[in-house]
Parts: sequence; C-alpha cells; structure tokens
Amino acid sequence: SISYFSKIVIHQPKRLQTKLENSFVVVEATGNAIKSFILEEIHGLVGHRTPSNFGDFSKPTVVIYYNVDYVRDTKGTNYVRNRILKV
Repeated sequence: SISYFSKIVIHQPKRLQTKLENSFVVVEATGNAIKSFILEEIHGLVGHRTPSNFGDFSKPTVVIYYNVDYVRDTKGTNYVRNRILKV
C-alpha cells in the first residue's frame, strides 16, 4: 500500500482520465512550491478550458475548439482529447 501522508495528490476526474497520462500526480512540497505545483498540474496535459479558468493556462497555448459533452457523449469527447494528447 502506498502512503500519501504529508503529500499533495491531484486526481484527474474520471471523465478526463486516459491511458496516455497518469490519473493522479503526487508531490511532497511546502510553501510556494505547493501553489506552483497545483497551478502547473491541475489541468493535466490537455485541459478543459472554460471562461472561468482560461487564465490558468500559460502562453503559448494551443486552443482547439470542439463540442465537449461529458454528459451525453463522454466517449466521443475523450476520443478527440486522446488524439490531441498524442500530439
């Protein structure tokens, strides 16, 4: 069993998990390193950008627009996301 005592673990939501990246990231950090870690890792390799979080993405940023529907078409949405991850 792995112990995460005194560590920070960021889990990707189930709908964003893929075989091409880890479903969670672990770090043991303090102070400003915690904030930096969270800001760098919170969205994963291919983030889901929304009007409320667009400032979280640093430039240069590649933005790809497609119909995201995690309610009715999770598989189709993740298909596009997986193609982007391969790049």
